[in-house]
Amino acid sequence: MRWISKKIELIFLGVFVAINIFLFYTIWQIPYLSQNKATNTESSIRTEMAADNITTISLEDDGEEGYYLAGKVDNDFADGIGKLQDQRISYDQTTRVLSSRLNMVIKGATRSKLISALTKYKDSDNHILFGDEYAYSKQLSSDHDIVFVQLTDYGKIIDPVGQLHFPVKDGEINSYTQSYQEEITIVREKQETISQEQAVTNLYTYSELPNDSKVLAVELGYTKLTQVKGSVILFPSWVITIENKNTKNIQIKKVNAFNGTVINDSLADPTETK
Repeated sequence: MRWISKKIELIFLGVFVAINIFLFYTIWQIPYLSQNKATNTESSIRTEMAADNITTISLEDDGEEGYYLAGKVDNDFADGIGKLQDQRISYDQTTRVLSSRLNMVIKGATRSKLISALTKYKDSDNHILFGDEYAYSKQLSSDHDIVFVQLTDYGKIIDPVGQLHFPVKDGEINSYTQSYQEEITIVREKQETISQEQAVTNLYTYSELPNDSKVLAVELGYTKLTQVKGSVILFPSWVITIENKNTKNIQIKKVNAFNGTVINDSLADPTETK
């Protein structure tokens, strides 16, 4: 009888070990299966995009990091207007936008020389307030508008609340508009963003990526979310530049870098070309 009891114990032990091995294998497989499913879905979308004659630059498939930021809403920015020279200034306290008509004309023999001249001009405290805190944005600029975006310790602002615009006419510039976001602070801990690849995929999934187009650039920057209690709240978004392969027209789309939703506003006139 003892040997029968022992045999039963061995059988139960064998079944127990087999079940544990099966459970361990199943749990181990879950991340692989999930990843494989995501890869297959992504591959399928890529195939669909190719069928629609949509191409892209090389895209990163790893996310980055970003914050929710707050900027102060006041008109202290305009306090320095008195030191600006060789221009006529007006300032709208409601929109917090400074407008200037220059007493001179800025020009360059080529586009690159014009941008170089503007960069040198803006970096002078007597010409542009906090001008050295702005950087040229090829992505947001067009034939008729050269754009510089405000830089912060956490990234650039790709929203009109922090930009310099120089209208171009016949290769010359004699005016500009400026907005500036003051006292940028973090309001929520750092979070991971979706990747460039995911942002473009989402754009296509939401039918915001036209057929016969090419994605020229995908850059991360901060966009205005809302304004509350004297502060502008900013969050990171992917700014995606799209070119129509037939007309060469340019469109700019934005995707929320935290949740992947498409932001329904435009940063550029889709009828303009770079």
